[in-house]
Amino acid sequence: MFPSSLGSPPGDVEQGDLVDELWQDQAKRREIRLGEWIHSWDTPREEDLIQNFMSAEVSKELDDILLPHIASLQKLLDSPDLNQYGAEAYPVIDYILRSKKKPDGVGAYSIPFCGDISSHEYAKIARWFSENVPGASGQVEKWLGGMPLVHAFTLVVAHRKASDFEKRGEARNEEWNDSMLLKMAWADLMISYPTNSFVADVDLECLTALEARMFEDSEEAGPAGNQQWGLDAGQHHRRWNVYLGIPDEWVSARDYSESELEVRKTLPAPFDRYLTYVIDSAAPYSVITLMLHLWSLQTSYPKL
Repeated sequence: MFPSSLGSPPGDVEQGDLVDELWQDQAKRREIRLGEWIHSWDTPREEDLIQNFMSAEVSKELDDILLPHIASLQKLLDSPDLNQYGAEAYPVIDYILRSKKKPDGVGAYSIPFCGDISSHEYAKIARWFSENVPGASGQVEKWLGGMPLVHAFTLVVAHRKASDFEKRGEARNEEWNDSMLLKMAWADLMISYPTNSFVADVDLECLTALEARMFEDSEEAGPAGNQQWGLDAGQHHRRWNVYLGIPDEWVSARDYSESELEVRKTLPAPFDRYLTYVIDSAAPYSVITLMLHLWSLQTSYPKL
């Protein structure tokens, strides 16, 4: 990784300068300082967008679609008796009754359908629901991924695809009304999926695999897995803690030796202090320029 603050990388990198994860190579890892990047485990994923729905953008479109249905959405949230509702007005209830689904421990019905609503859209609708349906913000466990929110999905799909649904109904000579619109919207929720459902972030998957090999601390990894990167070279870029937040599954119990974390060799103090200064300040030094500068300083260096 080359820090963006230093501009463009200095030309081609010689093949001999490239290294891999240096698996089980304790000595080499100790000699290498790492430039800062965003860890794979800190990169937002689709499921994170939904769990952190309050960070989603506010949508004016959802006001237009859902505000007229506030009362019905609140009823679904507050009243657990499904038999008091008309199945034609609430296709999700018809599904629950027909499939004989049982409520969970908090009295909610988990519904697995969201059609081609993306994770971003899912989060937007969840935020709208939390902010606009009375009492929703205090009982998220009753509607996130459950019956009331899925009815909101049905209303959104019905609004967005009404013209297409009506054309299909006319082609089949079916009587067209609001009940038919909701029924078709519900069917669409059950069979559609986002266009990116089967698209993988290859770069993120590769970074995850690389980091797992770089930072795994296990019997197999040996002493090289015990936070060895840069131990004999000094601080990482901007004093970055490269081990902060490592997934628990990458760390397993093994017998450690206190000597594994000892610093075995260091630069002369003046050089180390100046090199750390350059790294922390992200000054645009090439490696050659920096080494020449250090050599010329000898015992005279900036007071930091």
